[in-house]
Amino acid sequence: KVGKRVWVGLGCTIRDHVNVGNDCKVLLNSVLISSIEDGMEVSGFYAMPNYSWLMHMKDLYKKYILKKN
Repeated sequence: KVGKRVWVGLGCTIRDHVNVGNDCKVLLNSVLISSIEDGMEVSGFYAMPNYSWLMHMKDLYKKYILKKN
C-alpha cells in the first residue's frame, strides 16, 4: 500500500505487504522491507532513514577507504 505524493527512485525494491505513508521518499536503489510512516525519507540496503544511512556510509569510508591511502 503506497500513500499519496510518494516518490520512489529508480532501482528500488519494496517487499510485499509493506505500507508506505504519505509524502515519503524512497531513494535510489533502496530495499524497503518494513513499513514507513508519513513524511519519511529512506535509503540504503536495507532501507533506513536517510540521515542514518549517510552517517553509516561516512563511518565505513573512514574505516576502510582512508586506511588504504
